[in-house]
Amino acid sequence: MANGPGNGSYYDDAPPSATPRVRTPAPDLDAQPPAQIRRKVVANTPEPPPQPPSASSRLRAQPPARSQLRIGIIGTGGMAAAHAENFLKQDGCKLAACLDIEPAAAKTFADRFHIPKVAKDAQDLIEQCDAIAVVTPDTSHAAYVLRALRCNRHVLCEKPLTSTLAEAREVARAAKDAQSRGVVGMVNFSYRCASAMHHAAWMFGQGRIGELRHVNAQYVQGWLCESHEPSPGALWRMRRATGGGVLADLGCHLLDMVTAITGDIRRVQCVMGNFPKVSKSGENFTRWQGKQLDADDTAVISVEFAAGGMGVLQVSRWACGRDNTIKVDLHGTRGALVFDLDHSYDQVHHHELAGKRWNTERPAPAPSGWKRFIDAVRTGHHEQPDLVRGAQIQAYLDACRRSAEHGCWMDIEPWM
Repeated sequence: MANGPGNGSYYDDAPPSATPRVRTPAPDLDAQPPAQIRRKVVANTPEPPPQPPSASSRLRAQPPARSQLRIGIIGTGGMAAAHAENFLKQDGCKLAACLDIEPAAAKTFADRFHIPKVAKDAQDLIEQCDAIAVVTPDTSHAAYVLRALRCNRHVLCEKPLTSTLAEAREVARAAKDAQSRGVVGMVNFSYRCASAMHHAAWMFGQGRIGELRHVNAQYVQGWLCESHEPSPGALWRMRRATGGGVLADLGCHLLDMVTAITGDIRRVQCVMGNFPKVSKSGENFTRWQGKQLDADDTAVISVEFAAGGMGVLQVSRWACGRDNTIKVDLHGTRGALVFDLDHSYDQVHHHELAGKRWNTERPAPAPSGWKRFIDAVRTGHHEQPDLVRGAQIQAYLDACRRSAEHGCWMDIEPWM
């Protein structure tokens, strides 16, 4: 998630906090396009062989009492603070343990949020907690999520779900298996807190713009124009080895938001760029502290939707003057839908072709991902975006990378 304008570290992707305003109509938080325009993807990946039960797998997920939901946080970097703060806002949650590869960082984090346990390893943390937040670099997500699921612990994983499609498929299979045991798994696509997106999905599903023809969407930031010396918190986002890159970091949000409205993507064509960074003296550089800054920092994705219609999605960190801009335009045969999160999280502009006019609809605010996760744990009702949805977005990212590498259109491969 990223901080919005004036909210601190602007290269993170947490939406700004806002004072909720009660409005109607309420959004349908899990609205889906009509069944006839959704494409079913048939998996051709064989199931993994059964594994013998381990001691950790005998730990069972128990619906905890309201006052006893123990939360563990793996990874104590910048985004972990947002998790800690938001979990503490939920009734009956307490932070029970944290873990980091740097023990000193974990101790500082524990002191800041009054967390009683600094775990010595992942298993130690799991045994202290009912639910786990995985807030580590992308390349380590899969290992932590799989361990938690196999120990029957509820999991909220930072986005993107994994760094490869193969890992995402493994997590998706484990998540489906764990779900049958009552284990909740979700991905923290943070802009699901924007009721504008949910309301746009509902309006699209109601046929308010007719048949889809074109989508134009962007998620852009400008911090590379201003960051002349990468901070430790930003450096990993500039390197392939640590799972950085704007496509995965911001593109996953945009792909999730757009396809939550339109339904599946059939195929993509993607062009990615990596530009030299600019020093304070105006000189270009491509390495920092001996490390290659080789991750993509701008990308343009052309898409064909399974429902028909095409689109262009743009992500960049070189949008000078933009802190955290997200805008989606959808155009159909009967009208258009537009929302711009720079201006409002709870407004959708609707153009009605028959009346040749624009109207603005203001849905009720949507709950945060943390609230939806905790509610799902307490009620046993599995919410979106779940871990299988995370694997679907990973399939989109994988197709984008393959397209950029080969210079051609790529079909979306199965994610289960």
